[in-house]
Amino acid sequence: MGRGRASIALARATLTCAALALVLLGACGPRRDPAELTVELPAEVAKGLELKWERVAGADSYRLRFLRMTGVPVCSLTVDATKQPGYVLRRDSLPEGLTSGRQLLVEVRALRHGATLPRSGLRPMQIP
Repeated sequence: MGRGRASIALARATLTCAALALVLLGACGPRRDPAELTVELPAEVAKGLELKWERVAGADSYRLRFLRMTGVPVCSLTVDATKQPGYVLRRDSLPEGLTSGRQLLVEVRALRHGATLPRSGLRPMQIP
């Protein structure tokens, strides 16, 4: 084998190893905390702001807690579980304590028979 062929083979082997290392590092990267519940970005809808989050197996309801950016609770409400969990904050009938235009955090906690499950998620939002 000539020098040109040897250097091409070496370059291919090096690139193959590098690509394999990138794939393995991606598979072994940071893992999501199993207690984390994914809360989607709030979406504008005709009546207000729609909140959606991932469904938690075994949950029969979800508690939404609205918090100031400092973590101080403002209000909370409970939503029944559905196949696609969510809640619409209606501009014309905001829950008591919520003020339009205010920047808050929403915490979503999964519940089963009123007891908190170990899954929760947090998302900043602006009240419609």
